[in-house]
This record gives sequence, structure tokens and C-alpha cells, in this order.
Amino acid sequence: MRVRLRARPRPRGWRWVRYALGRFLQVTGLMVTLVAATAYFGTPSTTSMLRMMLVGVLLFLPGWLLARHDPSAGGDLSTGSGGERTPGRPAGS
Repeated sequence: MRVRLRARPRPRGWRWVRYALGRFLQVTGLMVTLVAATAYFGTPSTTSMLRMMLVGVLLFLPGWLLARHDPSAGGDLSTGSGGERTPGRPAGS
């Protein structure tokens, strides 16, 4: 009986699709929040502004979760070793 010790690697193209979708959701969420902040600035309809901002946050969060790992940085998505280093600091610190 053969046992697979490692999971099959995902195709690289799907990493870019996932990353692009995440970035799209992030930008869309930020734009919705910006429009809500500017459109309702100084008006008495606070509830409407907060609802629209909630929609922006609910768009942004899944995008952030999808785009946490930059595919160009390399590394494996399942282990979280890609794109998590702090700029200017050596790896492992």
C-alpha cells in the first residue's frame, strides 16, 4: 500500500487568481468605506453611514484573508512561509 506523505502542490496559476481576487475585494471594500465616509459626512443619517461602512468592511476582510500571501514571494501557502517577512529584517528573526 502506498501512502502519500506530501500533499499535491497546487497549480501556481490559482495562487495568482486567489491573490488578485483578494486584492480586488480589498480595494472594493476600501472604496465603499471611503464613499460612505464622504457621502454621509455632516448628515444626520448616521445609521445609513454605518451600514454602508459595514458593507465595506465585510468586503475588505475576506479580501485580506485571500491576499495575505504574495505569490511572487515564493513559499508554500499551507505552511505560511511566503511573504511574511518584515522588510529590512533578515529571515528567521
